[in-house]
Amino acid sequence: MAKAKPLPPIEVLREHFQYDADTGVVTRLRQCGQRGTTGPLTRLNSGGYLVVRFQGHCLLVHRLAWKLRTGEEPPVLLDHINRVRTDNRWVNLRSATPQESMANRAMAKTGAGLRGSSKRPDGRWQAKGRVNNTTVYLGTFDTTEEAHRAYVRWSLDNHKEFSIYAAAPSSWPAPADR
Repeated sequence: MAKAKPLPPIEVLREHFQYDADTGVVTRLRQCGQRGTTGPLTRLNSGGYLVVRFQGHCLLVHRLAWKLRTGEEPPVLLDHINRVRTDNRWVNLRSATPQESMANRAMAKTGAGLRGSSKRPDGRWQAKGRVNNTTVYLGTFDTTEEAHRAYVRWSLDNHKEFSIYAAAPSSWPAPADR
């Protein structure tokens, strides 16, 4: 995996940006260049992440938030726990391995619409999962719902808090609308 480009020094970032860990909003404090504006950062890239142009580079706002909060370079992979790419609240960001990040990824649904299940040629349903680039066969079932339940149990056992089925803390406020 490619190494992430280091962000500017923390002293420089704190002169130009402010991070509110409770709301996840990063605000530009000083105008930069002729077209730069101050205020909350709201520009999205093609992947749906908030970005800002700074000193000739395009920075991902969640990485900027991490450095502003900790004073340290962010890990190569940062995961948005609730999978909302614009929700940069501190409680929603965590360091992740590539496998953990993939486990928390929203994926396309199967033809049946239930993750982890697929129809077999004999009309029954099978459940499969993936871990460490290996497909794990979980069994054959009469219904897609049974296959999906097997997948959910497997996902929670194998991916723990990174499973998309792991419950978000109930104390979380809803992400702010942008």
